[in-house]
Formats: sequence, C-alpha cells, structure tokens
Amino acid sequence: MNVNSFLTYIILLPFVLKLAIAQACWRNTTCNGPGDTAFPGKWDANIYAPSSRTVSPKSIVSQTPGDVSSSYSSPNYLSGNGSQVVFDFGMEVGGWVTITYAANGTGTLGLAFTEAKNWIGEFADSSNGKFTLGDGALFSPFNSGSGSYVMPDSSLRGGFRYMTVFLVTNSSASISIDDISLEVGFQPTWSNLRAYQGYFHSSDETLNKIWYSGAYTLQTNAVPVNTGRWVPMLNHGWANNGTLGPGETIIVDGAKRDRAVWPGDMGIAVPSTFDNTTGAFPEAGPPLLQLGSDTYHMWTMIGTYNYVLYTNDISFLLQNWPKYLKAMDFIYDKLDNVGLLNVTGIRDWARWQQGYNNSEANMMTLLTGADLATWAGDTNLTTLWTSRASSLRSKINMYCWDTNYGAFKDNATDTTLHPQDANSMSILFGVVDSPARASNVSTKLLENWTPIGAVAPELPDNISPFISSFEIQAHFTLGETARALDLIRRSWGWYLNNANGTESTVIEGYLQNGSFSYRSSRGYDYDASYVSHSHGWSSGPTSALTEYVIGLSITSPVGQTWKLAPQFGDLTSAEGGFVTSLGKFQAGWKFKAKGYTLEYRIPTSELLAERLQAWKHAVGYLEDYIVAVEKTEKAKAKEFERVLKGIITSHTETEKNIKGSVLPILERLHKEIKNKSKELSSGAAKGAKEVEKARNTTQKHIELLGQHTASFESAGGNMKSSDDPYVIHRGVFHRLNKQILEENNNRHDLLAVQTNFAQFEGHVIEVIQQTLMAFNQFVGSQAQKEQTFWSDMLTSAQAVPPDFEWQRFVQRSGALLMNPTDGERSVEGITFPNQNHRSTQPLIEGSLERKSRNKLNFNKYSTGYYVVTPSKFLHEFKDSDNFRKDPVPELSIYLPDATIGATSGEKFNVKGKDVSKGIGSKLSGSPELSFKAHSAADAQKWFDVIRSAAGAGPTDPYTSAPTSPVGSSNPPVYEGHKAEEGRGQPAHIQTQGIIGTGGETVSSPVAAMPVSAIDHAVGNDKI
Repeated sequence: MNVNSFLTYIILLPFVLKLAIAQACWRNTTCNGPGDTAFPGKWDANIYAPSSRTVSPKSIVSQTPGDVSSSYSSPNYLSGNGSQVVFDFGMEVGGWVTITYAANGTGTLGLAFTEAKNWIGEFADSSNGKFTLGDGALFSPFNSGSGSYVMPDSSLRGGFRYMTVFLVTNSSASISIDDISLEVGFQPTWSNLRAYQGYFHSSDETLNKIWYSGAYTLQTNAVPVNTGRWVPMLNHGWANNGTLGPGETIIVDGAKRDRAVWPGDMGIAVPSTFDNTTGAFPEAGPPLLQLGSDTYHMWTMIGTYNYVLYTNDISFLLQNWPKYLKAMDFIYDKLDNVGLLNVTGIRDWARWQQGYNNSEANMMTLLTGADLATWAGDTNLTTLWTSRASSLRSKINMYCWDTNYGAFKDNATDTTLHPQDANSMSILFGVVDSPARASNVSTKLLENWTPIGAVAPELPDNISPFISSFEIQAHFTLGETARALDLIRRSWGWYLNNANGTESTVIEGYLQNGSFSYRSSRGYDYDASYVSHSHGWSSGPTSALTEYVIGLSITSPVGQTWKLAPQFGDLTSAEGGFVTSLGKFQAGWKFKAKGYTLEYRIPTSELLAERLQAWKHAVGYLEDYIVAVEKTEKAKAKEFERVLKGIITSHTETEKNIKGSVLPILERLHKEIKNKSKELSSGAAKGAKEVEKARNTTQKHIELLGQHTASFESAGGNMKSSDDPYVIHRGVFHRLNKQILEENNNRHDLLAVQTNFAQFEGHVIEVIQQTLMAFNQFVGSQAQKEQTFWSDMLTSAQAVPPDFEWQRFVQRSGALLMNPTDGERSVEGITFPNQNHRSTQPLIEGSLERKSRNKLNFNKYSTGYYVVTPSKFLHEFKDSDNFRKDPVPELSIYLPDATIGATSGEKFNVKGKDVSKGIGSKLSGSPELSFKAHSAADAQKWFDVIRSAAGAGPTDPYTSAPTSPVGSSNPPVYEGHKAEEGRGQPAHIQTQGIIGTGGETVSSPVAAMPVSAIDHAVGNDKI
C-alpha cells in the first residue's frame, strides 16, 4: 500500500471499538469493527459493499451476441458436455463459493472465475504468478441425485465478478443448479461491511462513485492473515492459503493478486520483516519477502509516518525507533559525492529504468523523517534531518532539473526522459524550488494525457492510476483544481464506466489503447488477464477528494492539529468526513448566489459528548449485570423453597438488598450523566454553533469585499457609498472580531468543561466503586453462607466410610444376591424332560466321506458328519458340535422313500430326495449319493442300519455308477457281486463313534482329510 491508499484505509478504519450489531464477522474472527456508519446519509447509496457476508449472483450473462443479461433466479440447467452458465455478481466480490444441485447422470462440474468480462469462459483469469494465460478451473465430480460443492479454503478466489459453471461429461448427463452463494472473505473483523467511518458527497455523481470505488477496493484488500497467495507459485491452478503475518486482518496489494503485503501495512512490515543486518526493508512482506528495492524501502518509511499520523501509536514508533534509525542510515549512506541518492536497489513499481541518481527515488529521500523524530521526542534528529532534506532538495534542483524542457529529468544525466512519477512527486513532496518551476511541471504533465488518462513516459503506452494518483495531488497542491478533477474523470471515470470491468473498484493499470494489457511487455509476459482489477494502490482519488476538494486533513497525530482548505473547481457542493480516535472530523461547502458557504465540525465537544455516552454505556452494562444477579438470587430462592428451607431466607435477603441498596446508586448516577450531557449541549456545544455562525458571517463579508474590490477596478471607483471597499473592509474586521470573541468564549467554555470533566469522571469512578463495594458486601455474605453450607455437606460426606452403605445393603438383601462361592454351571450337569427318549438316540452316527455332485469336482470326496435316527432319517451335518452353531442338517433323506445300494468295499450308495427344505434340496432334485466309510466293515454297518431303517433293500440288485466327466462306464458291484481289484478305492477316512443297532460304538483315529467348503456350497451338488 502507498501513501495515497493509506489515508483512504484509515478513513474506513474504526478507532473506537463497538459491539457488532448487524451480522456476524468472518467465521470465528473477533468482531472489533464498527456496528454502523459514522455519517449516515443519502451518500450511503453509493457504497458498493454488500449488506451481508453471504451474497448471490445478480444476473446471468447470456452467450448470445450482445452479452445480454437477465436477472438471476434458480434453478439453472446444464445438459451435455461443454454446456455452461455465466453468473454475474454485479461487482467485485471475493470468498468461497457453495453450489447445491440435482444431477441426472455422472460427470464433473467445473468453475472458472474472472474479474473482467474479457476472460469469461472455462479458464479462470490469471492470478498464480506463472503467467500461463489463465489459472484453469475448479472441478467437482458428481453422480445422480442431490449434491453440493463447497470450495476448499485454499481455493479461495480473492477477487472476481463473473463465475462460469460448466459441465464435463461423456454421457448425456444434466444438472440443475439450485442455489449459488458466496461467503465474503474480506474485512473479516467487520460485522457490517457497510459501516463506513468516512464519506464523501458532491454535486458530481461520477466523483462520488469514484470515491466509493476506491474505498470498496481497499475493503477487498483487507483480508484474513491466512489467505495470502501461496509461495512458491503454483504451475497450475491457484492457492490462497499463505500466511501473511500476525493478527486477524492485513492489507494486501490486490484482491485477486498478489495478495501480498507491499509497503505497506506498517503494523506488519516494520516489526516483522525488518532486516537487522543491513537496515533495509524488504520490497514485500511474507510469504513473498522480495528484496532489493530502494524506493519500496522508503515507501515503508513514509508508511510509518502515515501510520503514526492517523493512529498516534507512539508506543509502536518508540518500540521500532532504533530500527527506523538504522533504516534511515541505510538509505542516507547511499548519497554520492555530489549529494544525490545513488540507487542500487533497482526494483520498483514497474518503470523500465531505475538506478544511478534516479530522480523519483531522490524525491522520496528523508521525507517525513523529521516529523517522526519530533513525535519520538528526538529534536536533535529533527534539526539534522531537516537540514539534510534541504541540502538534498537543492542538489535535486541543481542536477535533475531540465531547464530547456521545463521539468525534471529521470536522472542526473543528459537523458530526455521526463517521468510522470518524479515530476508529480516533486510538487507533492515540496522538492521543486520555485512556484514558476512548479507551474511548468504541472503544465508539462498535461502533455502525457490521453482521453482515458495520463501515460507514464517511464512505462511507455501504459497508464498507471498509481502514479496518476500522485499527479492529481500535485495539481491540487498548486491549486490547479480543474486539472486534477479532469484527470480523475478521464482515468478513473473511464474504468468505472467500462462495461468490461468490475464497475465497482479501481484497476491496477491499462494501456492507452483502452485494453487491459497493462505491463504486458514489462513483467506480465503478455498475460493481460493477470492484471488486478481491485488494486489499492490506484485509490488515490479517495483520499485526494477528501483532503483537497473538501479540504479537510490532519497535520499531527489523529488530528490534534488540522487543516481546512477547500477547493471548488466546477463543483457546486461537496462534503465529507472521517473518524480518528479523537472523534469525527466533518466539513462541507456549497456555492450560492453570493458565494460559497463553509461548515465544519471538529471533535472537541463531540469527543466529550461521546465520552459521556461511553460512561453511560459502562454504567448501563454494570447495572444490567447487577440486575441479572438480583434476578438470579430471586430465582434461587424460589427453587430452594421446595428442598432446603434454611437457604430461602439468605437468597431472598440478598435479592432485596441488591434491589433496595445497590441498584438505586446506579440509577442516580445515570441521571447525573444525563444531566451532564444536557449541560454540555447547552453550553460548549451551543457555543460551537455560535462560532460556526460567526465564521459564516465573516466569510460572507469577505466574499462581499472581493466582489466590490473587483467592481472598484472595473467601475473606476464609481459606486455607492455602502459598497465602498473601505467600509466593507472595516466591516470585515468588525465581524472578524465578533468571530474571535465567539471562538475564545467557546474555548473558555470547552476548557471549563474539560477541567470539570476530570472531576466528574473521578466522581463517576467513586460511585462505581461505592456500588461494587455494597454489591460485594451483600453477594459476598451470601457466598460465605453458601460456602459454609457446602463445607458442612462435605464434612458430613467425608465422615461416611466407603463401604458403609454397601455392607448394610448386603445384610438386608443377602438372600437375593448372587453367592460368589457357588460354582459355575455346565451343560453336562443339566437334565431336561425327554432328554433320553429313544427317539432322540441315533441308530448310528459318525463321519463319512461323500462324493461331490459338482462336475468340476466330481471325483472329490468331502467329509461330513452323518446320523441315522429312529425317525428313519439320514441327516448330514458339518460336524458333531452342538454348541458353536445351531445344528441344522445340511441334507436330510427319509430312508423309507430311498433306495439303498449294496456295499462295494468301503463304498455304498443311497438314492433319495433331500427333504431338509434348504436351498440345496431345491436345487438337487432326487440325488444319488455315493458314500465311503473308513473300512469295508464300517461301510457294512452303515449299510445294515440304513437298510433296516428303510425297511428293506432294493427288490432287484441295484447298481449305480458315479457320474464324472472322465468316469469309467463300469458300475460298482453291490451285494452278491465281487468288486474289481483296485477300482475306485477311496482314501482312508475315519468313521467316528459308529453305533450299531445293538448299541455298539466303534472308535478310530481322527480323519485325515478336511471337509471341503466348495463341495458343500449351495448348488455345487449335482446328480
């Protein structure tokens, strides 16, 4: 930030902390901004800032020729790849976007942003510093259904007006955009973004809008400290999550970019980024921290002066004074043998040439340091630096003035370059050594003008509102009001009314051909979309219109001394004001038939009135608290009435004491403050109005004198006696004397009020102390009673042994409690009805192998646990465990309906329908199952039991061959037939716990082959 934008920001800055009353501040940021505008009026209509931190688009820009806009409404639809909608927020905004939508199909939602209409499309304008002709876009995939997209914190888009939402899909997907909202991220500590602490209003609406566009630009540049541009720069996309410094708000150069601290925000640049080794300030603050600029080093020093001027933060100045002295030595040591600054840190604002005895840099050297030395109490340095400044001024005029051209050269050589920056600063900073030269400079600057602004010769073809800000102040300084206003209207008016811009902020720069290609050949690599359209360094008219047109400025910290010198130009009226910690400064003038009338207010009486209001609020807050305590005591008394009769009296008594003895003291104090306010308004404040009236009367008579002295010259002395300038001249002195009397009387009144205020405030504090003493006595007594009661409760509780209650409970209820000496139960020890009924006892049970019915595993056997029950069922289980899971049969065959094949060695077959009602039974039909026992004897036992349960074997000898993709056609031999040697011999599988019909149990070692999971999978068994 530069000297111009600093005042503008201070105009907006709230010095008196107020409660936030409108909306919430940004996220969890502490609200310490103003609750409302300091100067409400019709001019508030020119404020661009939104009334809420959540905003929506204003319109939709069509893609048809002519860029027709329609009012924003929802929903909006996208259908198919490449479809898009362009949303226009109507002004510069910045923050985080949220989109809610309903999708039909799958695809990706894309978002691209731009400040200027020129770069609307699927690629955002450039901001990341890599000059890739666009930052790309944000993408969010979606599926069918409702959804939302919330921009990640790091993807904050700091400045834009237009947002293009587009669809990327390989299908015919469509999406309905149901809602779009933006969370505004700038000015994070303000609850009310429209609560301006300064204003400007004139008869020229264009100038009014320009003033507010600069003010709004500075708002968009006041950002949360963790939202700086990421360094090192990204090659693709953008990230704004860099840390800029401490605190909650920091002033950066631009909303979109660079989002970096340039000299600067003096609360950060001086204490945090000072180079203690050399004394040099960096060109930019963290995270960028660029070095090597002598001019930006001096801008930081000038910024320090501005910061102290508008805040009176002398403690900050003294804390950093040793660093400032080192910084001054650093730059002064660069003076060469002829007494001019020799520039070696050549980085600068964008001018092509820098170095050697550059005149722009020389104009800045030692500026404002003498005043800072005075405020720091070092008068010796004030004298020294004033002397050095005078000597440097003489050398600049000697070596850098071009007599033939009538302006300053770019440096102390034979160059023919006469820069806009150095020549403007020579007037503004008081370097030019004669009125004639100053007038020449002002006139020569006009040669750089075009219909849309002043071209900077040091940056050919480019128009820099930054440098033009110094030029308009130079013209104002010389009283060339018409020139200054003309340039403001040409340059800032052109951009504000440019339909391709933001129509709400000030631009970083542009070319004289009207394109936004500022610095294309000087650092921006011909990437015109990189230019910032909300850049604080271009806000010069906002401070200039206040300081010169209204004419109101402060000349010592926070306005302890001030200046009022209005300039009229072609305007018929202008008014404005700002706030410092002393109060409100306000002035205005109007042109009438008989001349100009001037009104102004300084914050002496207003400051005292505001101080009374502050005391009134302080007493009110205390009273509210005590009333709340009184109500709490009353409520406690009612609550305790049902339970603790002994405490009712104490709470009731406390409530009555507060109501009867404490609150009346504050009520009386309220009345005293109110009466004091009336006394002030009828005394000193009334006197101030009389002073204002007397001044207006004097001013009118002075203007009358001017009219008649002019008539005297034109009429040759022939006039009425009443119009004699001599008589009017004496009348001026008469009225001036009355004005001085009124001013002195008002001064005495104010001094009396100030003296009385000290006594009155002492009385207020004593009454507050008396109130708190009584309050503490009553509430403290109540607290002591409660503390005693709570101590008694604690003592009684501590006297009870830990097992006191439990032992008595056990004694009373022991018969119903669990006996810890009793043993645990087991299944084996439990009997139940029909436990041993004969129908529950197996005829035979044990493990068998069964051939798989799955063709892919046809020759594979798997082991199962099989049982033949008295109910004549053959059941298959996974195992014999009844506890791990409920033993439900995997397969069940009712044997009377089955056909039993004769044994063949260890093998035998059963053909019957699975009646288990499981999934397998539905898929298998009537299976033919091939079993294999551990031995031929075991097979015979199973065969006998199954045959017995079935009632009979097959009428005829039955043979069945297992089906297999490669199986033999030779069938197995059943009863009465001899098996072929070595055919189909299974692996040895143990049949465990085989029980014959006579109750015989056969035991053998554990089976050697595990159960195959796949053989028992649903649908694997086939016949």
